[in-house]
This record gives sequence, structure tokens and C-alpha cells, in this order.
Amino acid sequence: MKTLSFSHIKFADLQKVVNIRQLTNDALFAEWFAYNHAINPEEIHLLETLTAEHRTLISSYSEDELKMTFLAPLLNAVKFRTDTLRDWYQRPLKATINRVTLNGYVDFMVAKGVKEPETPYFFIQRFKRTKPEVDPEDQLLAEMLVALTLNAANIM
Repeated sequence: MKTLSFSHIKFADLQKVVNIRQLTNDALFAEWFAYNHAINPEEIHLLETLTAEHRTLISSYSEDELKMTFLAPLLNAVKFRTDTLRDWYQRPLKATINRVTLNGYVDFMVAKGVKEPETPYFFIQRFKRTKPEVDPEDQLLAEMLVALTLNAANIM
């Protein structure tokens, strides 16, 4: 059995694992795009404050600076936790698809689980600038395939 890491994966590797083809069908997301959420004054204030404070330096932040000064306040403003769902940071995400194991760590995810993440529903992975030979879209695609597999979705 072969193992591929998110941080080194390339599109050609993924094509060998699953039959990937690009589809453009915005109708699949119609319900998401149609969702109407009114942003409340507290949310607007948080976004305006963070933007004003960090706008001139954000592009130069290291990964940890970006996480701690900008993303953490945003993520902490959202109440992710329920009895069976919570936010997870720097946790492994792994699944075997067609006898190939795809794995790595994601910066952030919302997943079912109490002490360990079980079923990922949403995750954020920031591309590492130190690996220019890896396309961030390929890395994210691999992570989405793992999430789909862990959620028992039909990905073939």
C-alpha cells in the first residue's frame, strides 16, 4: 500500500488514486449561495477592527502570526462546540482510498468527536510558502477527498 502526504501531493498523484475530472456546475452550490445571513453589528465591528489593525502587514505575516493575530479572533467568535461537535487545531486527517493512504495535518477543522476528531465537516489548511513545488489546490483537493471518504461519501 502506498502513502501520500498532503504537503507533497501533486495532481498527477491524485489522478492515479481516483478518476478526477473538472466539472463546472454552480447549481450544486445553489442552496449555499442562496443562504441569506444578516451580519450583526458585533460581527461587523470585529471584521472592521481586525481589517484596520492588520491590513498593512497581513501579507508579510508568518503562518503563526496570521493564525494568532487574525484568524484566531475570527474562529473564536464562532461557537463551534456542541455535545458531539467541536473545533480542532493541528490534527491529523487520514483515509485510504483505492489502496492509497492520503494523510497530513490540517490547521483547523470542525469535526464530530469528543477527544479525537472523527468526522470532518469543514477544515482550513493554509498553503506553506516554503514548498513552492506543491500546488495548494492539489493539497486541498487531497484533503477534500479524505474528508469525503471519512464522511462515507461516494467519491467515485
